Amino acid sequence: MTSKKVEEREDRLFPWFLCTFMGIGTACLYALSKGADAPILYIVAGLTVPPFSLGTIAAIFWVWEKLDESPNSTAASTGAPVEYGDPHERERAKYAEVIRVRGGNCTERRCIKETRTIAAGSKWHLAHDHQLGGHNYLGPAHPECNEFEALVRGVKRSSDWSLSPTEALNACRRLGLDESSTRIVEMSLGIN
Repeated sequence: MTSKKVEEREDRLFPWFLCTFMGIGTACLYALSKGADAPILYIVAGLTVPPFSLGTIAAIFWVWEKLDESPNSTAASTGAPVEYGDPHERERAKYAEVIRVRGGNCTERRCIKETRTIAAGSKWHLAHDHQLGGHNYLGPAHPECNEFEALVRGVKRSSDWSLSPTEALNACRRLGLDESSTRIVEMSLGIN
């Protein structure tokens, strides 16, 4: 191909590539604004805008990498898991400034710390009321207390948790948990 034909071809293709990228970008922004967390949506969005190109694939991977870095996400600033969505973020926002400036009290049903006081500016979690299905909130909680509650429900301990396995087992003894609850905590910690 001559240089002129290559330039003409590129001129014709550029709007398609631009539309592809913009179509995926718009679909991704819309999906993120609605709290979607399924990357398959972005791939489907790319397939619906012709042509499916390397630019589309690059855009998909770029968006996928940026999902955890969303500036609108409370998780970026407070450590809250992204998967909880907008209601969780709105509830956290109610307490965020007060906890940052004055601190607060742990509202988890089983507080495993020496005091229920949450120091001003310290990390905190929003405790869910799992007795009512987990969609209601108790309020601010120490990260360790919230993680202990998760262990008692059988959630596997994550490596980025504040609560150490030793602290969890000591809390079981101190709180007088029954044998079956203690066993659930041990299994959640990976202790056989």
